[in-house]
Amino acid sequence: MHLFQMTPSPRGANGRAWNLSPMVDILESSQSLQKKVDSWFQNRRRGRYMRVLRLAVRPERDEYFNTLKLAFAGLLVLGLVGFAIQYFMEGVTNWLGSWLRF
Repeated sequence: MHLFQMTPSPRGANGRAWNLSPMVDILESSQSLQKKVDSWFQNRRRGRYMRVLRLAVRPERDEYFNTLKLAFAGLLVLGLVGFAIQYFMEGVTNWLGSWLRF
């Protein structure tokens, strides 16, 4: 079966027109899927997620900077711990390498 096939049409000069039924089926199925997705999002909007978003407020300037300072302090501590582990392991491997040599 061809994608477009000639079928009789009530309109047209010679009574023939393009039949777009496969394309129409694809469009109808995509529209029904879009409706399902839209209704799913609308139901989610009415549920617990919207309640949480309605209760959320924008943080004040000092609260935001305190959170930012804490995040940077955590990154600094994590970086220092990683550096210490790397420094220790390099020392251990150098010591083991010199000890294993004959």
